[in-house]
Amino acid sequence: MRAGQKALSRRTDKRQAAASLITPARVLLVLALALAVLTHIAALGFSFVDDDTTQIVGEPHIQSWHFFSQYFTQDIWLHKCGSNYYRPLFLTWMLLNYTFFGLEPMGWHAGVLLVHALATTLVYLLAVKLWKNPLTASFAAVLFAVHPVAVEGVAWVSGANEPLMTVAFLLSLWCYVHSRERGQQLWLWISVLWFLTALLVKETAIILPALIAINEASSAFGRRPSARNVQDHGRSLKTTGQAKTTRDFPRRLAATITPYAVALLVYLSARGLALRGLAPAHRNGATMLTVISTWPAVLCFYLKEILIPWPLGLYHALPLVTHYRIGNFLLPLLGILAIGGGLALWSRRMPQVGLACAWVLLPLLPVMTSVAYFDRGQLVHDRYLYLPLVGASMLGAMAVRQLRLFERLLFAVPLAQVAVLSVLVCIFGIATVAQTDTWASNQTLYGHAIAVAPNSAPANVAWAQELSAEEQPQAARDFYRRAIASDPEDFRTYYSLGFFQAHAQQWEDAERSLVKVTELQPHEPCLFFGLALVQAAAGKMPEAEASFRRSCAKSPVPEGAHLHLASLLERQGRLREAREEIRAELAIAPDPRAQDEMVLLDQELNGQTK
Repeated sequence: MRAGQKALSRRTDKRQAAASLITPARVLLVLALALAVLTHIAALGFSFVDDDTTQIVGEPHIQSWHFFSQYFTQDIWLHKCGSNYYRPLFLTWMLLNYTFFGLEPMGWHAGVLLVHALATTLVYLLAVKLWKNPLTASFAAVLFAVHPVAVEGVAWVSGANEPLMTVAFLLSLWCYVHSRERGQQLWLWISVLWFLTALLVKETAIILPALIAINEASSAFGRRPSARNVQDHGRSLKTTGQAKTTRDFPRRLAATITPYAVALLVYLSARGLALRGLAPAHRNGATMLTVISTWPAVLCFYLKEILIPWPLGLYHALPLVTHYRIGNFLLPLLGILAIGGGLALWSRRMPQVGLACAWVLLPLLPVMTSVAYFDRGQLVHDRYLYLPLVGASMLGAMAVRQLRLFERLLFAVPLAQVAVLSVLVCIFGIATVAQTDTWASNQTLYGHAIAVAPNSAPANVAWAQELSAEEQPQAARDFYRRAIASDPEDFRTYYSLGFFQAHAQQWEDAERSLVKVTELQPHEPCLFFGLALVQAAAGKMPEAEASFRRSCAKSPVPEGAHLHLASLLERQGRLREAREEIRAELAIAPDPRAQDEMVLLDQELNGQTK
């Protein structure tokens, strides 16, 4: 009898243990991970598109470990025209992908899908830490996994820096929160290391110390949430075993932020040495007043993409605000004020809302300040919302969890909340699948870009390049004309047009287009490289030599510039000058062609001496 009772008791304990493992929050987390993969899984069959062809397929520096050390001493484009993007660990990620998968796109896409799933998991884990409510955290993970604005960072291999940076960013924050809970300094230093990792993937992570400072201030000065909010969303994060007083807040804040400040100083020093400065050397020509006037339109665009993520595309025709109108300034400003007012009222009822809003806004600050440096016609991109989506998903989860239309439950979750979450998942999931399909090839990507932004010069140029590759020159010319009509001052349009004309052996037209480029950007020596190539091909040797020398005048010198100049000098019999140019080329990169040419030149010079 006793044996039977013990067996029954063991079976009951096992059933209870199994039931405790299968909770609604954990089921939703599994659903979130499944959605993160399944809504983007079509990308596994996609080819390399857009910048992938130059940044991966045509970039020898990410195809050999020989160049690994250069990732930390140069910008991301490595000997091409400078971009002022210092992302050595993103280059390392691409090198690892090439090491394992070569130029097979499926492996690259699979890696990004896994990173997105990891980011989804970390959204859940961090939200549990912050709000102390697994169900709310699982709602946030589901919304993050399926939201369409994540597509550009997940379906595009070159956009993987957004998910990668976000993973390191979330790990840093999780370790920081854990260190405060446990009072263990080791976790704080692990957090700092993840912060430095995130910075070396993408510079947007620079806002993390500010987010930590806001969290510290919220813990020190914030109101205690109501009992109902505590039940639904948990308390603000508190350090166990320590009394929280506002009196020692400055000391605690300094002790917390100092390690991150040291890491930031290390990063800025490395960046400054590698790029010879912290900010881009040249702006896009916009005045500070124009930049500030454009901020409302930019911020309103991003908030709209979070709330209504359609249509999405590679390019958006959002111009700089040079003249104040209702549509480009007043309405965006009123929209931001309305949204901000609503969130402020909500945060008075739920202090957690303010912290989630900081998650949305702070990552957008680097994007806003960069409006002065972004290329014309490319002021906004959907992929910049990947990190802000963490905060937006938390806000969405808290909003859904507030719904209490009736008390009927479904698996211990209010039915109204399940219904609203299901509707959002269906809408977002369908939009995500549809948007993912546009990244299948350059043809679908650029065709969709034209449909979304027909007046965007970059979109028209991209489509013209695709038409040219498909041997449709007349159609390509039409779209180049549309690009120039959209923005007559966009130097990238003339640069692409010049090489299109050179391909058709229209040398005079090509030279005029590329001269226009150098007139629009006279302080960019590397742009003279393209002009020099066309002049050399047209047989204009003196002009080509002058342009080559302009392209080599200031760093970053484009790879191959010294080598082409050496070839030109060699044809003129100026062998010693040619040898000096080859030596300069080898100082940039150990190009086998340059090494072979140096050997031949030495042999020829030795023959002349004898």
